Amino acid sequence: MRCDSITEFFAVSAVKIVRRPASVSMRSMSVALNIRNLLLLITTAFLVGCNTPGQVFWSPNGQSCAYFTGESHSAFVLDSDGAIKMPLGASNGGFAWSADSQILFFASADPIQATLPDTLDKSWPFPTAADLAPTTAPASRPATTGPSTQEEVPVATLMQYTAGKLEPLASLGNCKVVYMLLSPDQNWLAILCTTDPMKGDDLRILTYHRPSHHLFTLATECGSAMAFTGPSSFAYCTTDQDSSGIQQTGQIVESTLADVPTRPEAKELLTVIVKDVFWMEKSAGDDDLLITAIGRTFPAPLSKSGANHRINLYHFSRGDGGLVAIAESVGPVFTQRPGKPDILIEKITAESENMPEKHEMLLIGANGANGRSLRNLSKRDNIALWPAWRGGSEITLDSDTPVFSDDKNNHEFYDVIHYHLDEPASLKPLRTLSAKWDTGMKPWKRIRSDYGATTVSTTQSTTQPASQPTTRPTTAP
Repeated sequence: MRCDSITEFFAVSAVKIVRRPASVSMRSMSVALNIRNLLLLITTAFLVGCNTPGQVFWSPNGQSCAYFTGESHSAFVLDSDGAIKMPLGASNGGFAWSADSQILFFASADPIQATLPDTLDKSWPFPTAADLAPTTAPASRPATTGPSTQEEVPVATLMQYTAGKLEPLASLGNCKVVYMLLSPDQNWLAILCTTDPMKGDDLRILTYHRPSHHLFTLATECGSAMAFTGPSSFAYCTTDQDSSGIQQTGQIVESTLADVPTRPEAKELLTVIVKDVFWMEKSAGDDDLLITAIGRTFPAPLSKSGANHRINLYHFSRGDGGLVAIAESVGPVFTQRPGKPDILIEKITAESENMPEKHEMLLIGANGANGRSLRNLSKRDNIALWPAWRGGSEITLDSDTPVFSDDKNNHEFYDVIHYHLDEPASLKPLRTLSAKWDTGMKPWKRIRSDYGATTVSTTQSTTQPASQPTTRPTTAP
């Protein structure tokens, strides 16, 4: 099993804690809604033969985007029409644009023939320095230095793309980058990564200080949810530890990052079961937090309906510490609509006597009201591309149907289509970004075994996928 995407990782993590109830579809954990551009986003079905969805990350000015092919692990910089501006090579995840749209940060999986500065700052005392790669990146990919797995984990290198030029910044060690965020003050990159992507555990958060080039290990054995909450303030999940070892309980904490010898103080915000928390963002309208998590109360009677395992979207208020579910039975990842008081979620309506379980891409208001359906997802076990906002009125999605079916390898390929979002919730196609791409560059997903093969489109190239070239509270709430 190989689960590389954020949403796949979330699905695997959740399954470690609870047996899947009948009312919780694994596909509900598979709809990824792009993060910062999202997405986000999220990222998430995948228990057997899972694959990584494609990802688009629009620059803030909307003139360029980073595109990650997904399972073929190739990355590109594209213009707003989908033309390739520059191939970025092999990537193992993680992209973030600077606020002025001039710099793209990403994680490269290509061997780097360069001597990188020893940026790891060992003053924050976590015993992870030995897991990081040597400062000279090797010519070939070494075996993982993390926990033993059946899959080789390549060295990840933090890179920046500026005006057509690539520059390596730091070695992140043998790891898979799940995602990365850039702080509002532009000084810090927060990088969530794992040394064991097959298991989806051994998570750690690295923080890179751009002015000093120092790389810190902020947290190990942590959760997958993290968000910048201020210019350099940062919220993330930590796990309780005692003499018996790592616990399932923990806290969402907040720290102000600083390039100093002592670890930043962490203020506790919420008590959680760490692997039940999936996604977190600062609320766009205030200083509060939005969080997706499985809400639990202990002790509790057994539930055959799976109600105790639903993922809900919560609003956490800093003012009074209140926690309110604004949407129930949702997918693990959400994204806020830029410049609008809306949130994009996957809404799951439970099966009834007369109706099968329903999944839809839904826009809701900041308080959870005024739901507007963008797309019915009930007939899809997974999506091939994470949704990506380009401003508040345009969004990039995969095509509703595949354009090519590779039955030999059990793959379906999809187009990447850019839409205008007409109010209240109508998608109007603007252009197909992938119109001139070879099929192997397009996002793909594995064909479900429970429905027939899709008819091959004779208008598309039949090129096979390109090879890699030489990118969350418990009653706790």
